[in-house]
Amino acid sequence: GWQRWKKQLAAIYGTEPFLLAQLEIEFTDGSRQTVQLQDAQGIQVIAPSGDVEQVVETQWIKFTVLSVYPDYKFASAALSDIRVYEAMQ
Repeated sequence: GWQRWKKQLAAIYGTEPFLLAQLEIEFTDGSRQTVQLQDAQGIQVIAPSGDVEQVVETQWIKFTVLSVYPDYKFASAALSDIRVYEAMQ
C-alpha cells in the first residue's frame, strides 16, 4: 500500500510526498470540525469535537485538506486509510 508507494516516490524523486497537517471534517447537518494531524506516520484517532464518547449521526462525511506540512518537496499529498466506526448500542 501507501508505505511501499511512498518509498518508491522517495527513490525516484529524492523526497517523500507531503504529510497532511490540517483537515476539515464536515457532516450531513453542516457542522464542521478542523483537526490538526501529527507530523508522523501511523494511526491517528480523530473523534468528533475531540470526545471519543460523542456519537455523531450522519449520512455522509466530507474530508477537505486544509494544509500540509512544509518539510516535503513533492507536490502530492495522500491519505492511505480512513476508518469510520459505528457506535456500539
